[in-house]
Order: sequence, then C-alpha cells, then structure tokens
Amino acid sequence: MISSCKIETKMKKVYIEPLLKTFRLIANKKRLISQFENPLWISNEFCVKSTIGIHFDLCQLEVSKICQQVRESLMKDSVPFNIGPNIKTRNEWLKHNSYISSQIFCDNTNNPDLILVCDGTYFYCERSSNNTFQRSTYSVQKKRHLVKTFVICTTDGFIVDIYGLYEATKNDSSILLDIFYTEDDLMRLIAHAINKKYKLKLQYPAFINKNQNQLSTFDAITTRLVTKSRYVVEAMNAFLKKSFKALSEVKNKSLTHIIDDYKIACTLVNKFLKRLFSDDDYNIEIVNNMKRKLNTINELECHIDDFPKIDEQIIKNHITLGSYQLTQGKSYLAEHLNNEKYEIRV
Repeated sequence: MISSCKIETKMKKVYIEPLLKTFRLIANKKRLISQFENPLWISNEFCVKSTIGIHFDLCQLEVSKICQQVRESLMKDSVPFNIGPNIKTRNEWLKHNSYISSQIFCDNTNNPDLILVCDGTYFYCERSSNNTFQRSTYSVQKKRHLVKTFVICTTDGFIVDIYGLYEATKNDSSILLDIFYTEDDLMRLIAHAINKKYKLKLQYPAFINKNQNQLSTFDAITTRLVTKSRYVVEAMNAFLKKSFKALSEVKNKSLTHIIDDYKIACTLVNKFLKRLFSDDDYNIEIVNNMKRKLNTINELECHIDDFPKIDEQIIKNHITLGSYQLTQGKSYLAEHLNNEKYEIRV
C-alpha cells in the first residue's frame, strides 16, 4: 500500500503514514488533500480504502476484497428486495402516485394509471487508450468523457430501477427504447398503460421549433404541468451524486461494478429516505388553479402579434426627426432615473 502511495503522491513513506492515520479525524478532506504535492492523483476511492486500511491495519488489497464481498452480499440480500419493478404489486405501485400528478395526468381517477418519471444521468470517467471506448464515451456537449445511466422513479421519489451503462453518444430516447426491448419486468409493470398500438401515454416538455422564438401559450402551460411532476427524478439524481461521491466521477477500473454501486445507493434511498411530496398542504388548491389555467387565452398576444418592428432608421425619420435625441437617449434616461420624481413606463 505504501509503495503505491509513494508513486502516486511523490512522497516518502515516513510522511504519508501520519497523514493517512489522521485522515479519518479530519472533518474537511480538502485540508488533508492540500498537503499532498499533486492532489489530482488522489481519488475518493483511494482515500477511503487507505483510511480503512490504516484504521483496521489492513493492506489495500485486503480492503478491496472486503469491499467486493460487501458489495456482492448487498446485491444478493438487499438490492433485489428494495429496487426493481417486481418488488411490489401494481396496486402497491399506484400508492406512489402523487396527488397532483394523478389529478393532472390520469383521465380516470377511480382507475388511475401508473405514473413513472424517467431521465438519464451521467458520471465522468477517465480517458482510455482503447479508441473504441474513447469515442463512445466522449460527450460533445460536456467536452469530457462520461458514461450514462437511466433512472426510472415514481412521482414521490421512489426509485423503480436504474439501468446502464450506456455510451455518451446515446440519447434518452434510444436508451429508453433499449430498456423496453430488454427489460421484461418493467414491461409487465407498465402493461396496463400500453394501448392496442403498443404506445404509452407520454408527457414531456415542449420544444421550440427552428422558426419559433418562444413557446406558444398552450405549450408553455403543458410544459409547466410536466415540470411539476418530473422534478423528482432530477432531485433524486442530484441527491445520489451529492450523497455518494463515488458516483459522480469514477476511474475506468471501477466501471465493472459502478452499476452495482448505483443500485446499492438506490436501495439505501428507497429504504431510508423520506418520500418527496411537493406542496402537500396546498395540493388541492394548486391542482384547481392548474386545471383552470390550462385553457387560458393569452389576451396580450392578440394585441402584440401585429406590433410593428421599429428599427433605428424609422426612429430617426418618424419619431425623433433626427439623430440628436437618439444619441442623447441614454443620458436622458440616466438623469430621469436618478430623480425619484420621474417614472419610466414601457
């Protein structure tokens, strides 16, 4: 353990042993890491395993074996009973529908549909000498190498399952399609929501077309309805990365078991975390207001659709009748704003 530490940190054995012994006593890890010559070489996994090894007088290889045994035990005895589409009956899953989502998206509240929220997330990984892996994990958007996972949860934050690993080049729609083709347990769970044409009732935020500057009134309202329910999956993804640091950025050698680590983390969340309910005290009033405003007409839009586009030339020729007032406009505005007697109305 010490020899490998010496190579990574470029420090001698006599210096690194006291630091590792005091690591578990220091609340702020940054204070310890800042003492190393090159802290970029030190990962969370390295620090944790080294701390455990020092505390129990074990070498890092023994700590790695014990961690693997614990991981296998949790995957066998705990994960199958706390995460997965088949751990509950359909009626039990329906109890996880939030009141707001049920009232908005279910046509028949007496026989409600199961509402699931899906979203992809990612974690950063290292570069690789394997060209195929290098290309498949590079994200043009993030400008970094990453691997994707896909989370499905209920509207109260109970995680149904997490799927992966997927390439950085795959989008959420292709990932979801792969899951539908390969995961029989999930298909049995959502069988009641599938119509005769093998389609789901999908709700997703609206997108602006190329020729549009903004969403229409109806699209903007329906997008808010979806956002009101889909925030839970964003909150769960953020909670997992914030609470379990090893899930935010991993080394390539840990990719073989990272999905198991994700499932273990989701098991702990389902078992011990309080369910998410937004605005539980005012949900009836909120639902009534959202339904009432669903078909609201934007009256202002009728007046501004034909509002003329005024350029600088029109202002000079027809409003200011010259360029002097136009160039002095900023000075006039600053003067009036400094004087509390004036109001600027647009």
